[in-house]
Amino acid sequence: MKPLTLTLPHNGGTKSKWLVALCIAAAAFPSASLPARAATPGSLVAPTGPALCIDLPLSSAELSPTSCWVTGPTSSIVAGTDARHAADGAVYLIHDQKKRRADLPGAGRLTITSVSADQACVRDAAGGDHAVGVNTGITAIGCAPIGTTLPPGGVKGVTEPDATAPTPPPATTSYYVYGAYLAQCGPGATTGCPLYNFGVGTYASSSTPSGLVILDFGAPCYNPNTLVYGTQLFNTFVCTPDDQLVPMAQAWINGFESANPTRTTPTILGLGSSNSVTGADPPTYHLTPGQMYSAGSGWFTKVVKQVATGPTGLAPLTVWAASDIEQSSGGDWYDALTTRPWLDAYQAAAGPVAGAKCGATTPYQMVNYGDYVVPNKPGWTPADVYFVSWGAPLACALPEIYYTVNANEWAQLNTWAAGQHLSSIQFTGVMSEDGQGGTLSAADSWMALYNATGQQAPYLTVIGTAATPATPFEAPTSVRAVPGGASASVSWTAPRLDGGHHITSYTIMPYIGSVAQSTTTVVSGNPPPVTGIVSGLSNGTAYTFAVTAFTSVGPGPESVKSNAVTPSDAFPYTVVTTQQYELTANDGATWTDVDPTNLVLTLKPGTDATAIMSANADLWTANAGINQDLGIAVTGGIYPTTIGQPQVWKESGGFGGTYSPNAAFAQTAIPLKAGTSYDVRLRWKANKAEGTAVIFAGAGNGAYSPTRLSVQLVPSGNSKGVASAAQYAYPGGTGWAAIDPSALAFDYTAPTAGTAVVSGNADLWTSVGGYNQDLGIFVDNTLVAWKESGGFAGTYSPNAAFVLATVPLNAGPHAVALAFRGNKTTPRNVVFAGAGPGPSHSPTTLSLRFLPAGQVIDASSTSQYGLQSSDGSSWSAIDGTALTISVNRSDNCLVILTGNADLWTSVAGINQDLGITITPADAVTYPSNLIGWKESGGFAGTFSPNAAAIETVFAMPGGSSYTATLVWKTNKSSARAAHAGAGQSPHSPTRLTAVLSCQ
Repeated sequence: MKPLTLTLPHNGGTKSKWLVALCIAAAAFPSASLPARAATPGSLVAPTGPALCIDLPLSSAELSPTSCWVTGPTSSIVAGTDARHAADGAVYLIHDQKKRRADLPGAGRLTITSVSADQACVRDAAGGDHAVGVNTGITAIGCAPIGTTLPPGGVKGVTEPDATAPTPPPATTSYYVYGAYLAQCGPGATTGCPLYNFGVGTYASSSTPSGLVILDFGAPCYNPNTLVYGTQLFNTFVCTPDDQLVPMAQAWINGFESANPTRTTPTILGLGSSNSVTGADPPTYHLTPGQMYSAGSGWFTKVVKQVATGPTGLAPLTVWAASDIEQSSGGDWYDALTTRPWLDAYQAAAGPVAGAKCGATTPYQMVNYGDYVVPNKPGWTPADVYFVSWGAPLACALPEIYYTVNANEWAQLNTWAAGQHLSSIQFTGVMSEDGQGGTLSAADSWMALYNATGQQAPYLTVIGTAATPATPFEAPTSVRAVPGGASASVSWTAPRLDGGHHITSYTIMPYIGSVAQSTTTVVSGNPPPVTGIVSGLSNGTAYTFAVTAFTSVGPGPESVKSNAVTPSDAFPYTVVTTQQYELTANDGATWTDVDPTNLVLTLKPGTDATAIMSANADLWTANAGINQDLGIAVTGGIYPTTIGQPQVWKESGGFGGTYSPNAAFAQTAIPLKAGTSYDVRLRWKANKAEGTAVIFAGAGNGAYSPTRLSVQLVPSGNSKGVASAAQYAYPGGTGWAAIDPSALAFDYTAPTAGTAVVSGNADLWTSVGGYNQDLGIFVDNTLVAWKESGGFAGTYSPNAAFVLATVPLNAGPHAVALAFRGNKTTPRNVVFAGAGPGPSHSPTTLSLRFLPAGQVIDASSTSQYGLQSSDGSSWSAIDGTALTISVNRSDNCLVILTGNADLWTSVAGINQDLGITITPADAVTYPSNLIGWKESGGFAGTFSPNAAAIETVFAMPGGSSYTATLVWKTNKSSARAAHAGAGQSPHSPTRLTAVLSCQ
C-alpha cells in the first residue's frame, strides 16, 4: 500500500527540531492498542510541497531559513541564507538526525521550487536556478539532472590535530526526546525503550571519564483544555504534561545505572527545555512572560526535582535543568523579556543550592545549550545572554559551537562582560553536531572554544545522531458519558500522541450494544474541545460512545467505549448558544424565532408530567425607548393556548438604557401529556414597532454571554405551578402584599421530607422614577427569598425579575405565595407587575419542584458584597466560602446550576457581570472554567438593582470532585463600582443552587 507524504505547518524555531509528517497508510487504524514502536518508513517518496520553516533541527547560528520542504517522515530540505554571511545561500539536506550542507556563495535568499527523488531545484535572490543533489549535496547551475556520485573529501571543517594543543574530553551523546518514546518508555521500561538503551551506551567502557548528557524534551507549552503546563515533545503537536516526562528520564537513568555499576565519578544529566515558540495546539498560541514563569517553576517541581529525588543506582548522577535558549529575528524563539522569567521561576523554585557553581556534584544547576549571535537579534542584548548563561545564580554555559565563528562570538561576550566589570563566563562544556551538515567535528568544536577563550571546558557532548522515530497516533482515553433528555454529554482525554499532526476534530460515535449508529457528532476547533453533546437519542435505550481524533491526514484509532448511559425524561432537555443575535425593524407584535436551528427543543414525554420551562438571555437595545420581549413558544397537544403567542414571556426595559443588558429570565410550568410530541422554541420581539431600531440578545465581546432554553419534566405530585396574565398594581404602603392570593398562591402537600425549589418570575416596573420594585416568595407565611428591580430613571421600563429559593419541607401541606412591594414607602399605582398593552400581559408565574434529599445543593448569603476592583475581564469569587458548592458522587449527574443576585452599581455606566465557574472543566469549551454568565446594565442606573439570574447545565461524570463558584466582574475596568445584595441588612439573598439528575 502506497504511503502518503504530507506537508505540515510547524511551530518552534530555526533550531528546535523538524516536526515531520508521519507516513500513514490508507488502511483503517486498528481499534485496539498500538504496537510498541510504529514502523519506520522506507524510501523517500514524492514531496507534497513546501512547509513552514519553524521547529527545525538547525541553529540560528547555522542558517536563516527562507524555504522548507518535507520529503519524508524523517527527512526534509531547508534552504536559506548563511547565518554568518547573508549574501550567501545554503541548503541543508536532512535525513533522520543526519545533515548535509550545500553552499551557494552569492546566491542570497533561496526558494525551493521543486523536489524529485534525486535533486531539489532552488531559485536564488536574482532569479537564477540551481540544482542540489538530495543525497549528495552536489550543486549545479540550472535545474537539469545532475549526477549522484558523492563528492570527494571528508567532513567539512575538520582540521588535523595540533600536537601541542590540549586533548578534548571524550564526547558523550545527547538526545532529542520524541513523542514516540512516550509509548515505549513507561515506568519500568528496559530494552524496549530507546532512552534506556541510550543510557546503557553512554560510555564506551568503564574507564571512559564521566561526562554530561542532555535529554532535550522540546518546547514549553500550555494545554488550553486542561489548563496544565507541559512540553511539546519533538514530532508531536500535543502538550504533554511535564509529569509524564519523568518516567522517560528515569528510563535513561535505569539504562545508565545498569551499565555503570562501578563508576565512581559523577555524570551530569541535563533535562532540557527551550525558549522555542510552541507548535502545540493551538498552533498560534504564544506563552506570555507570566506563563513562562509558571512553566519554569513547574520544570523544577514536576521534572527536575522529581527525577533528582527518584530512584538511582550505584553510579553517581547529578541532575540539572537545561534549556536551549536561542535568539531569532523570525519570531520562532521568544525574546529575552519572555525567556528570562522561565529562568527566574526555576531559580525561585529551586531555592539556594549548596556547592560550587556549575560543579559536577552541585545539584539543580541550569545549563544553557543555546547560541550567542553577533549582532544581537531584536529583543536580546549581551546582558540578557550573559544572564541566562552565567549571570543568574544557577546558570551554566554549554554553547553550541558548530562553526569557528560561534566560538569567537562567545569570546566577544566575555570581552563585553569584562567591560562591564562582570566575571567571565566559565564554560561548562561544548555542544557539537560532530560534522553534520558541514559543521565542525566534535573535537574541532571543543578546540574552537579553547582557541577563542583559552578555556578547556570540562565536558563535550554531541546532539542529533540518533535516528528519528515515527510518532504513533493514539486513541483518546477516559471517555465518559452522562445521560440527558434524549441526549448525552460525552467527555474524554486527548490522545497522548497525535501522529505528528495537529488534531483538528473529534467524532463521537454512539453504539447500541456493539452496533454503531448512523449519526455521529463532530467536535472541531483550534484546538478542538474534549467535550461534546450527542442529541437525537432515544429515551429508554442504553448507549455507549467511542471517540476518534482526526488530523489533516485522517482519523486515528477509535477509543475504548464509554460507560453505558440511558437517556430519559428524568434528565433536563437543554440547548445553548454563545452567538449574538439582532432583530431589526420588528413591528412590536410579531414573535420571531431567536435561532430556529439551535434554540429549539423537541420532546415526547413518556408519562404525563409538568414541564418547567426556562429561557435565559442578555437582552439590550441600541435605541433608547425600545424594550425587548423574550418568550417560550410551545406547539403540540393543547398548545399554543393563544395562537401566535408564547406560553410565557418577559419584557426587558430600554428606557434610556442603550447598551445596558438585562439578564432576562422567563419561566413557566405547564402540563404535558404522555406520547404527545411538543416543539419548544425561543422567540422574541420588540415592545413596539421599531422602524430601523435594533434589539440584541447576547452581551460581551467574542464568545457572547450564553442564550439558553431548558425544559425539566417533573412527575405529577412532585411539582406545581401557577401563572396569571393579569397586570397588578401595588396597593401602596411599606410592607409586602400578595400579588394575587387566588391566582399566584397555592397549597402543596409534600409526600415526604425533602427540599422544594421555588421560583417566582414577574415583569416589574414603575410609573414614577426612583421607586424600585421588590419580588418575594413566602412559604408558610415566611419570606424565604426576594429580589429587587431598579426604578432609577426607568419609568415604564420592565425588568424580567426572577427570584429562587430552596426550602426544606416536612411531609404534609404547605402554603406558597408570591408577593411584591416598593423599596420605600410607595404610593398606590406606582409599582406594577405584568408588562405589555393587554388585555393579556406578560405572565407572572410561581413554580415549585419537590426533590428528595441529596438532589439539591444550595449556597446562599444575605451579606452585601462590593467588588473592590475589576479589570473588566478577570472573574472573581463573590464569596469563596459562602457561595461555593462541591459535588462528589460515584454516579453520573447532569446538573442544573442557577445563580441569582441583585446586582447594582454606584458608578453610572458600569455594567455588572454574574457567572458560574466549575473545576475541573474543559477549558476550551469553558474558558477560565466559566460555564455561563449574564450581564446586568449600569447605564445611568446607579443604586438601581437588577434581579439578575443565570441558569446553566453541566455534566459531571462520576468519580471526580467538582467545585462550583459564583463569580462576578464588571464589563470594563472599575474600582468599587459593582455591588451584590439589595436593601437593608439582612440584604436580598445571593444564591447558587445545583439540582442534580443522576444515573
